[in-house]
Amino acid sequence: MSDEVYISDYVKYGLLVLLIVMTLFIILFAFRLKRLEADDEKIYLSNYFVTTMMPILNIEKVVITDLLLMRIATIHLINKSRWGHKIKVLERENMFQKYCEDHQIKIKKTFSK
Repeated sequence: MSDEVYISDYVKYGLLVLLIVMTLFIILFAFRLKRLEADDEKIYLSNYFVTTMMPILNIEKVVITDLLLMRIATIHLINKSRWGHKIKVLERENMFQKYCEDHQIKIKKTFSK
């Protein structure tokens, strides 16, 4: 048998398209997410290379979007930071939502369609 039976052009093109789509997904969405840590007075944001800190008073509101498998929290800031006026973080186990409720930060919940 020839190799064309096992690896046809359709399979090659399909795998190439899948590779391109997954690469674009990672570049456009995953690189924009930040890592978040917080204490009573400050939050610490990191893109895994650079870490910055800012006071809690700089947070205007937090919008939490429930997706199918994850929750993304968008932090809207009063003053622009190194990361801009809006920062997206991946929320784990509702911890940031509880933190916002404990520190009287406005929260808005949305659901993805």
